[in-house]
Amino acid sequence: MFSRTGPVPRSIKLSSQAEKSFNKLKDPLRENIVNAINELSGNPLSGKKLRGKFEKEKLRSYRVWPCRIIYTFDADTLVVAEIGHRKGVYR
Repeated sequence: MFSRTGPVPRSIKLSSQAEKSFNKLKDPLRENIVNAINELSGNPLSGKKLRGKFEKEKLRSYRVWPCRIIYTFDADTLVVAEIGHRKGVYR
């Protein structure tokens, strides 16, 4: 389902919470999320840095209307921490 793309190939890992949230999404939005995660694996700096309590964990956010993908990354891996509606994903 998820594939590696971009100049730096990164493996993609979903947290258990992100996987639950992903499975609850409807098909058109799910397809957009998959495309966005594949894009992020190649260019993880395209999301914005989060501040406050999220800054310590170096979390970032990427917009896929009306949802947000909350993630972090290193040289080898993109870790999706949460996928959710923009109103509740930051709680």
